[in-house]
Amino acid sequence: MYRAIIEGIVFEMYHSLRNMERRSGLRIRQLYVAGGGAQSDTACQITADVFGLPVKRIQTHEASGLGASMVAFLWAGVFQNYDEAISHMVHEGDTFLPNQDVHSIYMEIYKGAYRKIFTRLEPVYKRILKTIKRRDVL
Repeated sequence: MYRAIIEGIVFEMYHSLRNMERRSGLRIRQLYVAGGGAQSDTACQITADVFGLPVKRIQTHEASGLGASMVAFLWAGVFQNYDEAISHMVHEGDTFLPNQDVHSIYMEIYKGAYRKIFTRLEPVYKRILKTIKRRDVL
């Protein structure tokens, strides 16, 4: 069950990243992860396998606090630019390399099933949204 949940989350992240790449014209070559999910080796390996990219875990799971600190140090003049702040404050931990055989299986699932799910479920999502708005719940 845990694996299925993680795979679903990672497929959605993969789908979103591909859309961002298409819109920006940029290509992502590696991923950095932090936070609660990044503490799981299994979640990191699934991410590497789905994306087909190296996944690097940084030294802290408190990434937002680290980012806020970098901005504060930059503003205070401790660092001249973001690249300098990153080089001093972000440290790579474990790296998870994709298994290309597993990646190809994930891509078959993504192309053959996952991309089609949203289109088929869109009417359901719209009904849920309409119900929530009508009842002013969320």
